[in-house]
Amino acid sequence: MATLVNFSSLTAPNGAVERISELLFTSAWKLGELSNAVNLRLGQKNGGKLAFVDSIGAIAVKDRVCNPTYSAVTPKGYEKTWDMGDYQIPIKICAQDWRNTLAEYALHKGTSMDDMTDTEIVDKILMPLITRAYEEALWRIVWFADKNAALIADSGVITAGTNLDLLKITDGLWKRIAAIVTADATKKTTIAANAQTTYATQKSAIAVAGTAVGIVESMLADADGRIFNNGGKLMMTNLFFQALRKDYNNTYKQTIPFENVSRGVSISEFDGIQILVLNEWDLCIKTYENSGTAWNAPHRVLFANPSNLLVGTEDSKMMADLDLHFDKTDRQNYLYAASNIGTLVAEDDLIQVAY
Repeated sequence: MATLVNFSSLTAPNGAVERISELLFTSAWKLGELSNAVNLRLGQKNGGKLAFVDSIGAIAVKDRVCNPTYSAVTPKGYEKTWDMGDYQIPIKICAQDWRNTLAEYALHKGTSMDDMTDTEIVDKILMPLITRAYEEALWRIVWFADKNAALIADSGVITAGTNLDLLKITDGLWKRIAAIVTADATKKTTIAANAQTTYATQKSAIAVAGTAVGIVESMLADADGRIFNNGGKLMMTNLFFQALRKDYNNTYKQTIPFENVSRGVSISEFDGIQILVLNEWDLCIKTYENSGTAWNAPHRVLFANPSNLLVGTEDSKMMADLDLHFDKTDRQNYLYAASNIGTLVAEDDLIQVAY
C-alpha cells in the first residue's frame, strides 16, 4: 500500500507559505486527452468478442450468357476478444504524518484530528496530485503495458528498479503493434537511430539530413490506402517530431505548421496528414524504458486512425471513482480505486509504424 507526500520537509511556518492554498505545484508534463489518440470503449465485457465483417470476396466475371453459373457467397469476417487486466489504487493517509508540518493547521482539532476526509490537505493537495498520477497511469497502461514485462537485467527493456506491477496489468498498444509487425514485416519501417547506444548518438543519428523525412515518406508509401481514406493520423514522439520539423525545413525550405490546440496536445501536418505529437510517449520511454545510457526506441511514429486503436473497460468511465473513508478503529484514512482495462487493434492492416 502506497503512502503519499512527505511533508516533513515543509515546516510550519516556513516564512513563505502559511496556508495550503499558497502551495505551488511543481511543473508537470501536460498530458493530452487520451481520446485524441485512441478509441475509448466504456461498458465492455472482459472476454467479450467484437465481430468484424470484412467482405464477400471478388465478384463480376467475364461474359454475359443465358443460364449463368451462380456461385454462393459467404461474408468473411473475424473476431477480436477483450483481454482486460485488473488494477487498483490503494493509498493510506495518516494525520499524524502531517503534524509539525506546514499542513498541520488544516487538520481538525481534538478527537476529529485523525479524520482527514474533508480537509484542505485532501481537497487541495492530495486529490489534484492523485488525479494527475492517474492520468499518467492510463497513458502508461494503454500504450506501454506488457503482461510479460521484464527488467533490462532479465533480457527485457524496462528500467532497472521499476516495479513491474506498474506494467503487467494488461498488454498495451505497443505490445499489440509489435505482434502485428512480427506477423507482417511490411507494416514496419526500421529507424536505425534507435539502435544507437547513447542518448547523444540516438539524437544525432536521427538529425542526419534526409533521415526523418525519409522515414515518414517510406511509411506513407507502404501504408494501406484505407488509412488515408479513414482519417489516419501520424502520431509520434516529440523527440522524433523535432528532428522531422528541422529536416522538413532543410529539405523543402518550408516550415511544418505547429499548433498547441488543447491541454497537452500539439498538432501539426505533413503532406496534408495531421500529426499528433504525443509527449506522453517520451515521458514513458524515458521513465520506464531507459538503460541509463540509451532509451528503448525513442523515435516512434504510428500512422493510423485513432478509431482503430481500441481501449476498453467494463466501467462506465475511464477513470474509476476514488473512494475515500476514515477508519475509526485504526484512525487512518484510506483512498481506493479499482477497475480493469484492455486494448485491441481493430484492423491489423490499418496501421503503419516506424521505430
